[in-house]
Amino acid sequence: MTHHLRRLCILLILFATYPVLAQEEIELRIGQVNVSQFPTVRFNLFSADSRRVPLTISELQNISLREAGVPIPDFELTAVPVGVDIVFVLDANGDYRAVDLSGLSREEVATQTVTRFAERVMSPSGLDRVSIVVADESNENGRFLIQDNSNPESVSQAINSYNPPANAPVPLDSMMTMAIEHMADIQENGRFQALLLLSDAGRIHGQMEYETVITQAQAIDLPLYVGVLGTGASSDETGNAAGLSAPTRADYLHIPGAAEIDPIYLIWQRQANQVQVTYHSLLRASGSYPISVNIGPLLANTTVELTLEPPEVSLELEPEETIRRLGDAPDTPLSELVPTRLAIPVIVRWPDGLPRQITAVNWFVDSQPQPLPDLPNFDEDGRIQLNWPLQTADTGSYQHQVQVVDELGLVGDSEPVIVTVEVERPLPPTPTPLPTAIPETAELPASVGSTNMLLLMVVVGGVAFSLLIFRLYRRRQKRPAIQPKRKQKQVVGPREPVAVPDQDGLIPFLEIIDARPGTIARIPIHGDSITIGRDETAAQVILNDSSVSRLHARIRRRDDAYWLYDEGSTSGTSLNYERLGLAPRLLNDNDAIQIGRISLRFRLSTLSKPEDKEEVSE
Repeated sequence: MTHHLRRLCILLILFATYPVLAQEEIELRIGQVNVSQFPTVRFNLFSADSRRVPLTISELQNISLREAGVPIPDFELTAVPVGVDIVFVLDANGDYRAVDLSGLSREEVATQTVTRFAERVMSPSGLDRVSIVVADESNENGRFLIQDNSNPESVSQAINSYNPPANAPVPLDSMMTMAIEHMADIQENGRFQALLLLSDAGRIHGQMEYETVITQAQAIDLPLYVGVLGTGASSDETGNAAGLSAPTRADYLHIPGAAEIDPIYLIWQRQANQVQVTYHSLLRASGSYPISVNIGPLLANTTVELTLEPPEVSLELEPEETIRRLGDAPDTPLSELVPTRLAIPVIVRWPDGLPRQITAVNWFVDSQPQPLPDLPNFDEDGRIQLNWPLQTADTGSYQHQVQVVDELGLVGDSEPVIVTVEVERPLPPTPTPLPTAIPETAELPASVGSTNMLLLMVVVGGVAFSLLIFRLYRRRQKRPAIQPKRKQKQVVGPREPVAVPDQDGLIPFLEIIDARPGTIARIPIHGDSITIGRDETAAQVILNDSSVSRLHARIRRRDDAYWLYDEGSTSGTSLNYERLGLAPRLLNDNDAIQIGRISLRFRLSTLSKPEDKEEVSE
């Protein structure tokens, strides 16, 4: 029966009658279960008929899949490359170099057979592993010519450069044992392994312990294929080959030329691509669960060990994170303080090593849920960034906590993290005290009241006249500070901050406009806050004029700039002939300042010897 007819029979048997499937000894086995992308589960399905030919995807469409006893109706079958492990054993006996009627020696056919596999069958991606076992130099034991080599060129080079000892007995028993033990050492669940003995097969029954070798191969389910070398193959040679291969569910071929080995290579090539089963698991808890696949009476079982834990969530903030929100003016609205938002990094880790899809993210500030317009997208490291709007956050402490839910419904909560907000604005001007109410005078009789009123008017008139005479006398002695001519109101544009005095002698000071000789024309500004007024107990710079309030104005240095404040004065404070309101104004070099009737100018210049006295008398 040819190979194609045999495959056709298998298909007919598979779909026509299940009992015959069992008689044909079709093997069905589940490889290692992969849950690294749980709840997606994958495993390879190994299948083989009596000669190790695998079933195709179409032949496996009718399988039934169960997980923990529950049917899984939806699954996907795909062919995936897995590679094979092959070991060649060379029986280089006394006839190995003899030339047959074909004009080729058995050595040449063996070399071409291995080379054919390397060049035509081996995977260029390195999935296939090849070993070659030959006799050692003493012909007493076996040795590896190459071992687990995945490079086709290296395999071809090794076999073509091999020079076996001449006319020496081959320790075939030692070589076969070495090959089988090596296959047991590298055996992987679901990966196909095979051994091919290249020999004339005429004397192999005497070169090794048949039963021992077969038992060793059956213990690891290793098929022992035989390629019978030589132009002809006697019944003894084919009988020896069949006696070795049949018990291990393998086959033998007579190979007078290398091309005759192709049916065996085709089986290996198909076994290098196995059927992978992919399905969505229904499991939601840790445990050990059975998985079974059957097609008619054929059944394959395995067990999946599953460990599921909730995701771990953490906020990458300092334990006591402090955010300072700043304003440029005393009346800066809370919504305009900066910063206006805070980035809160969140990271999700999977203690069970099974990353899953996040289906919900819940964010709480002081136990109040925060709106999230869309489900955030986690990056490959499990990170997202939440943005906390601060427009309504005033001074205080705020507790943040984030909760995530994965696709299995498992919930992870972060530890609460406290974020402290501190609001800072410039100090507002000191308000002017309200005037003291004058007590009401008790009502008197009309005659007494008119007499007292007349007397009071005479006294007040005398005092006023005396003050007028005294004031005229003083004006002749001392000229008051000159008030500048009224200028038309100007519109002042945006200002740049005043430069900070440097080490080259650049000093801020106030200059009195049109001051008389003998008065103090320059007043240096010391420190970060200078008060101006009439009362020396309330102000640092004294302007002795009745139009000046006790505490009239202030110059403050802030953010490398000088700012002018009105401290709630009666007559007001003007900058460049514009009256100040509650908000401070930036000062520039040569700005005009009006304090009551006193005209000043803010200067930023180099003084050789600035005056230290800070009082101007009228």
